[in-house]
Amino acid sequence: MDVEGFLSNLGISIPQSKYYGAAALAYALHKAASPIRFPPTLLLTQLLGKLMGKQVSPEDERATRALWHKLFAPAFCIGYFHGTRARVTTSWAVTITIFFVVIAVRHLANPYRAIIDATW
Repeated sequence: MDVEGFLSNLGISIPQSKYYGAAALAYALHKAASPIRFPPTLLLTQLLGKLMGKQVSPEDERATRALWHKLFAPAFCIGYFHGTRARVTTSWAVTITIFFVVIAVRHLANPYRAIIDATW
């Protein structure tokens, strides 16, 4: 397949390399297929979970339906609460360290800040 020709027809110009073209096309197709892939994935995940026979007690089912569980799901996945003591401590320590590093970098003098910005 002529990747460069295909992308030029779409108005996308890339440097001359067969790897750039293949990567760009793969990324574009992946993003274009997302609306097609997500609904079946969501539906099939629930269906397969029920078919596998996972039994949830009524008590657990009521607890998972709570709104605050859904609101704080990202914090739960990061490990801010309801984890082992080591997991919770590590999650909070990493977050606080990142916070202070960002603040410190923002207050650096001009040449050092520019060097850090250029490397990231």
